[in-house]
Amino acid sequence: MVVHVEATNSDLVCRAGAGGALVWEAAPSSGGGGGDGGGSQGASFGLASSSEIPAVMETFGFDLAPFDAASGAAGAMTITGVVPPKLPASDPNAVALDARNRYLFLPFGYAEADQTDPQWSFFLPLGTPVVSLVTGTVCDVPQLYSNDYSIRVVPDGIACDGPGRAPVMFETEHVIDPQVAVGDKVTAGQRIATVSDYQRIWKPVGFGIVEIGVAYSLANDNTPWHACPSRFFAPATRDAMRATLESLMTAWSTEVGDAELYAAARVPEPGCFSADVNA
Repeated sequence: MVVHVEATNSDLVCRAGAGGALVWEAAPSSGGGGGDGGGSQGASFGLASSSEIPAVMETFGFDLAPFDAASGAAGAMTITGVVPPKLPASDPNAVALDARNRYLFLPFGYAEADQTDPQWSFFLPLGTPVVSLVTGTVCDVPQLYSNDYSIRVVPDGIACDGPGRAPVMFETEHVIDPQVAVGDKVTAGQRIATVSDYQRIWKPVGFGIVEIGVAYSLANDNTPWHACPSRFFAPATRDAMRATLESLMTAWSTEVGDAELYAAARVPEPGCFSADVNA
């Protein structure tokens, strides 16, 4: 994901800039003086910490279910028989990308070189439907550098003050065929797009990608933040969703013969190497 930081004071909002990059900028004034809340988020637009993000995530952005050995799949996610693609040894990126591509599900906080992944990445069969993570309002549908899209939804109870202008957004990034627009009301589990086919290494073997993120702003901080998505599973579905994610990680570790592949990703939450990423 491409991120650009642009802020001039402590009241911050997040919007989509050129190429779909997240831009953090000064919040609009309510008209001078101390402000009366008329369209403004108040003196401190951002959150005190990610602990203020509501636990409302009800889906993984697609049909993910506990691994079924008979079908070799975890819902829409094919596991058995999948061979991670590799680059030719002559490719200068071969070592780093081959290590990365061992993950059919790439955890939040995965780090390589000077980059830390601020989202989950799932590699799914081309054509897999993408659904909304939460019930809320579509706040942004920017086209990305990869010529696909991100659909960013604010959950009920949080205001969207214009495209990309919200303190918290639940993202389904790298999707094609978006079926919603800014301002649309959506429910968790509603189809909103299709997994992207842009990924140059996985596409030839029949797989697309969707990235799942929770983007937020902090008060008095001019940099973008993302939080581990499994911290915000809705209470009614939390245990089942955690068990499903653990089932996926166990099944894929077994498939590639590496029991330690996700070992560190179980702290502090399933599928996350860290709680928050400043990126």
